[in-house]
Amino acid sequence: MERITPDEERLSRLDQLAELIDSRSVLDYDFRRATGSLAEDLQYISKSIRRDVTVWRLNRAFHAVHIPSLLAIMSMLENVDEMKSVGDEERHQIN
Repeated sequence: MERITPDEERLSRLDQLAELIDSRSVLDYDFRRATGSLAEDLQYISKSIRRDVTVWRLNRAFHAVHIPSLLAIMSMLENVDEMKSVGDEERHQIN
């Protein structure tokens, strides 16, 4: 008898969750609006993990660390135009 590893079981559950969300979305418009592209996102994650776990982990780490920093920078750049203490030359260099 072939033994199923915990990782294979988790991936199977992830696939089942994507299928459940997808099938309910077909029947329930409000549910589909609430979940958006969640079923497709879960399928994408499952396929990515099956291809290469290391790449998925690096991608997840990148998003966890760098995306919040990028959002903070973008927010700061939006506020630079309103800052009276920043001259035109400094604003140009910042941008």
